Amino acid sequence: MTNSRSSSENPVRIGVIGCGAIADLFHLPILANHPATRNGIALADPSQDRLREMAAKYAPVHTVENYEELLG
Repeated sequence: MTNSRSSSENPVRIGVIGCGAIADLFHLPILANHPATRNGIALADPSQDRLREMAAKYAPVHTVENYEELLG
């Protein structure tokens, strides 16, 4: 699953590698509500199901299964 809404209007501001329970319970709620990052979250997780679940909850601008796609 690769979802890319990233643009100059909504650039990636922060990448979260791994979307497990800690990210879901702590990191992503804060990032999704913070004005500096809410419209610029990228998610990386090898599980397509988990990416879909997190994308529905947090509306990231970019999702990838391989974190290396976020680098560079």
